[in-house]
Amino acid sequence: MDSLTITIGRNIGETPMDELSWRAFKVHVWCTAVNLVPDHNSDRIVMDYTGHNSWQGVTEESYKVEIVGTFPYPADLIAARLEIDLAYASEHWHQDAIAYTIGKSSLVMPTPTPAS
Repeated sequence: MDSLTITIGRNIGETPMDELSWRAFKVHVWCTAVNLVPDHNSDRIVMDYTGHNSWQGVTEESYKVEIVGTFPYPADLIAARLEIDLAYASEHWHQDAIAYTIGKSSLVMPTPTPAS
């Protein structure tokens, strides 16, 4: 399966952005991911998480959206479009950077126990 993860932080410098801006930023990132990777084979799973992270020694609230499934486009095409969208978001919400990964997910199954 293919996977895409985007991670953002709430702070502008060392100060958290206001609640309305933070919600809008998260919605923008979620919509960017979902629109970029349509549900091509009805196997797309979209997950999002909130937590805390550290950027340049400053702890901040963070948000992550992850999509797994069969992507209809090659990873390099998704990355090229994503970088345009994230560059806009980074400028609009005054971010130093936005992290993303695109790759392949693997499933690990239990090793069968030999019958005695």
